[in-house]
Amino acid sequence: MSGWRPDLAIEQSVVDEQHQELFRRAAEVDTALCGDLTGDPTLLLKYLADYCKMHFSTEQRLMYNAKYPGVRDHLAQHAWFARTLRGIEGALASGADARGVAMQLNELILGWLVNHIASTDKAMGSFLRGQQTALGGARTDGTR
Repeated sequence: MSGWRPDLAIEQSVVDEQHQELFRRAAEVDTALCGDLTGDPTLLLKYLADYCKMHFSTEQRLMYNAKYPGVRDHLAQHAWFARTLRGIEGALASGADARGVAMQLNELILGWLVNHIASTDKAMGSFLRGQQTALGGARTDGTR
């Protein structure tokens, strides 16, 4: 599984850091599913899913605080990802072949997530930067 790449940065530090952590956690799950790590793949997949939930909440807060016009579509994409990841969790819990689950996870992370960050999240990041500029450098996440 490929990891984080600098071209995926959206120039919102909290989001970029969380994206990097998502890739780290996904790589741990992938490694466990392929039998190369002693960790429990089911627990590691839950660890990834829990982090995704927290990350999506962060993005949602940023979008609402900035009155981002694309929030509805963006959140719909997050909901699709969360449902798909829960389906992968369910398959693993039901005894599906670990390598097959690893392939599904790779497809989700390397296909959907990379494309989502490169397009949808970058658009959000651009909007947030514009809002920060309009506010004289004030952050849209409520911090200083």
